[in-house]
Amino acid sequence: MEEIEGGDDEKVIRNPFDRAGVQLCKLVHTVPEGENWLYELKYDGYRIMAFVEGNSVRLITRNNNDYTDRFGAVASTLLDMAAGRAMVLVVR
Repeated sequence: MEEIEGGDDEKVIRNPFDRAGVQLCKLVHTVPEGENWLYELKYDGYRIMAFVEGNSVRLITRNNNDYTDRFGAVASTLLDMAAGRAMVLVVR
């Protein structure tokens, strides 16, 4: 995330958002109750932030690994859908 936020490298897109990170799931044995809780089912797989700026997209894991090439079809689809600027959490 630091390299994205800094935008120092020519190949790196500057993060258009102040600060964002992939949030980890916490395994619990019961579902939270009450109106102020949000939860999601935990699946095995990747948690990746997608940063779209203009005609560029970066897919970055919580450990700052760049998965853009690994998931090229996802990156391409996000470019088409984002119409210029977006941040998306991709869970696979």
